[in-house]
Amino acid sequence: MLPSYHGSAHQTRLGTAIKGIMEPNLKYKSDKGVILKWIQQGTDEPNYNEKIAPILKRDCVICHTPSVNNSLPDLTRYATVFAVAHVGGAKISALVCTSHIHLFGIAFILFLIGKIFLLCDLNIYAKRGHWSPLLRPCCWMCRPGLLPNTPSFAYVVVYCGILMGGSMGFQILLSVYQMWFFSVENAQ
Repeated sequence: MLPSYHGSAHQTRLGTAIKGIMEPNLKYKSDKGVILKWIQQGTDEPNYNEKIAPILKRDCVICHTPSVNNSLPDLTRYATVFAVAHVGGAKISALVCTSHIHLFGIAFILFLIGKIFLLCDLNIYAKRGHWSPLLRPCCWMCRPGLLPNTPSFAYVVVYCGILMGGSMGFQILLSVYQMWFFSVENAQ
C-alpha cells in the first residue's frame, strides 16, 4: 500500500518489474543485471542507447508500446523509460484517476448496500449507530495536502478499509439473511 501513495525509497518500477514478474521475458538472464546496474548508476542516456535500448527492443517493446497496449508503460523511448526508472511515488494524474474511480464506485456500492440495509428489521438505534459511512473520510484524509506527508499514515487507509469491509460484510449478510431466510421462518 505504501509504495502506491508515497513511493518506494529503494526501488523503481522498472527495477521491480525486472526482478519480478517481467524477469522471465528477458532472453538472457544477464540482461537483468545490466538493467539494474544502469538504474543504480543514474539512468544516463548514452548508456541507455548503448546497452538498455537493445534489450528493451528485443524483449519488451513487443508489449510495452502505446499502439499495442496503452495501459502498460511505454518502453520505446528514453524519456518514457527514464520515467519508470526513477525512485518515487505515483503521479498526481494517476492518483486523481484512481481516486475518481474509487470515489464513484465505492459511493455507489455503499449507497446500494446502505439502502437495502435500511429496510432490515433491526432496531432503529442499531442502524443509526452503524459506523460504515464514517470510515470513508479516514481514507480521504491521506490525500496529499490534507495532512503532513508521512508514509506511515497510509496505514490508516488500510485500517479504515478493513473496518469498512467488515461493516459492509455485516450489512450484506444481515440483509441477505432477512431477505431470504427471515421471512421464510416467520411464515412457518
